Amino acid sequence: MTFLLPQFERLSLTAIGRLLMDFKLGEDYYVEDGLVIMTAAFHLKRGTCCGSGCRHCPYVPRHQAGTAKVADEYKTVAAKAMPDGER
Repeated sequence: MTFLLPQFERLSLTAIGRLLMDFKLGEDYYVEDGLVIMTAAFHLKRGTCCGSGCRHCPYVPRHQAGTAKVADEYKTVAAKAMPDGER
């Protein structure tokens, strides 16, 4: 099953490519079988769960929009992903 964030549903592949230029390959996302997979680090930088059922959702409870509590197994990722002033 593939989930798209609502803001990506109406964008062309070119527009999505331009958006991804702001993200770092390997840190914020990776490509698997032609799909862009956002990492836990990306989601932590975002700050809250989007509710789209993401594979690497670092929040608890998982997949509930607006959730901001970081799951224990992602706390070390959170420490690396967040700028010092935002921890």
